[in-house]
Amino acid sequence: MIRRYASAGAVVTTNDLGAPSILLLDQVRGNGERQTVAPKGRLEPSEAPLQAAVREVAEEAGLTGTQYGAYLGQEKYVFTDNDGSPAAKTVDWFLFTTATTAATPARDEGLVEARWLDASAARRAATHVEFQRILDRALAIIA
Repeated sequence: MIRRYASAGAVVTTNDLGAPSILLLDQVRGNGERQTVAPKGRLEPSEAPLQAAVREVAEEAGLTGTQYGAYLGQEKYVFTDNDGSPAAKTVDWFLFTTATTAATPARDEGLVEARWLDASAARRAATHVEFQRILDRALAIIA
């Protein structure tokens, strides 16, 4: 049986949409793998995806007061869970803007650095190809 998870996350940019900086988080996973990701996480019971994205940005990056910009779509993928079981995940992605770059990574979640990068550097830094597509959607909306 495949476990199913629902998550939500956000591409967070500065308010300067002419030359936005994009927030990415460097994470070290339990197995030592390092990856560069955007804030995202599982939905809590009875939580809507947009609410979860706002919560995850606050929890993982310490950013509150972000502004909703757009819905970026849903990503779906399958993976092997920590115990070796097959799993499937959906992630609803949103575009948020913020007036501040004072982000603080959640070290208890393995997040070791919060970086604000220009669009091309963010695309190169993003670890997952699927997220690069979401980032491209966000940049197209901003343009």
